[in-house]
Amino acid sequence: NKEGSAIIHKIVPTGGKHSSPRLWFCGSSAYVNALYFLGSMYSKDNQDDKSLEAYRTAVQLAIDSLAGEAETLFYLYGNYCVKLAEMKQLEELDNILPIAHNYYAKLDTINVYADILFLITNRLFDQRMFDEADKYCDSLLLYPSYHNGYEEVIYSKKAMTSFGAKHPDVALQWQKKALDYCLKHNGENSIIYTNYLSDLAYIYKENSLTEESLNSYLKLVEIIEKNNRDTIPFFNQTINEVCDIYNESKNIDLEYQFMKERKQCSYNKYGSETPFYAWICNLLSVLEMNSGKLEEANDNNQIAERLYYKLEGQKSKNYAITLHNKGRLLMLY
Repeated sequence: NKEGSAIIHKIVPTGGKHSSPRLWFCGSSAYVNALYFLGSMYSKDNQDDKSLEAYRTAVQLAIDSLAGEAETLFYLYGNYCVKLAEMKQLEELDNILPIAHNYYAKLDTINVYADILFLITNRLFDQRMFDEADKYCDSLLLYPSYHNGYEEVIYSKKAMTSFGAKHPDVALQWQKKALDYCLKHNGENSIIYTNYLSDLAYIYKENSLTEESLNSYLKLVEIIEKNNRDTIPFFNQTINEVCDIYNESKNIDLEYQFMKERKQCSYNKYGSETPFYAWICNLLSVLEMNSGKLEEANDNNQIAERLYYKLEGQKSKNYAITLHNKGRLLMLY
């Protein structure tokens, strides 16, 4: 916090080449430790420039005056490198990474270095620096011992960085690899498998592999419903994706049958008084209206209208949509 960083700032001299005309505590690691904690506090306080400077000074002192042996370096390199990635200081990052690599290799803790690469990849990916994230993810793949037990996570991350870097064919290969590993070790009923299958379906779609994408989404629907996870956030989106594919390929009858099955499945499991059931009925009503099935459309619209009014109130956006659709329907009679 601000108070903590102020206290440390008072006891750690700043300014000059090494923030002091002499090394505090005769060059012991105490000074480096204090700078490490100062950098951490600045980071928590979102003072990134000051945080980076504290980390940079601490690392340089440890290398120049403590022969790179300061115990704090074990944690310091990670904070320093990740902060450089966050601030997009990639030239400086590339200069320090080989030094950090040698440090962890000497301690026989190279997996810590690999973990730093993973964090760097995530930070850059979150900032939509996909080409750069893909580059560091490639470096991460060079440390197979780090993957042990986390293979599918690393493979999927590589798929996402490749996809972001506009290499959808490469992304497809890695996402398949992640899914195969996950299926073998976690099974298709696991939540992580459904997450990876959803990503694979999307990558198929972006590679214009429509049939493969549709089959993946349909498999996803089957798994989610079988395991009673219909309420997970991306299930509605999955149904929309299936409908979009049917729509684009002019398979309106298949789309209609698909939605009728979702309605029946939802009713059988949870009854007819849920927001999801209302959502399904509203979608069905639109499909039926566009196909000239006006009586069926009216029945489903009335169900959706009643449920949204009951569950969300007359000011809800969903209730307003059902009224809008009701108006369109009445114009067709």
